[in-house]
Amino acid sequence: MDEFCDIVCCSCGVHFKVEELVRDRWKKFLQQFFCPNGHGQRYLAPKLSVEQEKIDKLTAENEELKKQLEVALKNAEQEKVRANGLVTELEVWAPRKEAS
Repeated sequence: MDEFCDIVCCSCGVHFKVEELVRDRWKKFLQQFFCPNGHGQRYLAPKLSVEQEKIDKLTAENEELKKQLEVALKNAEQEKVRANGLVTELEVWAPRKEAS
């Protein structure tokens, strides 16, 4: 059997019942719904705590820094290969010492 929950209109104060499944869907998707008198309303997204906002911000910064590190490591590897190539080229073109 379906469970029902009581909702009170924030505009006119009328009480009405809806299935919990429906109410949960409204909350999850932040959908607009109407009281029997036609007043539109919706559940708001839950406000994140200050700590959760800091965690989310630091997590995003961490991900960005990881991406930057990967790019820097890739560039360093390319420069290492390039430098090794230059060393080889210098060795080829270096003047040879004459045997006495």
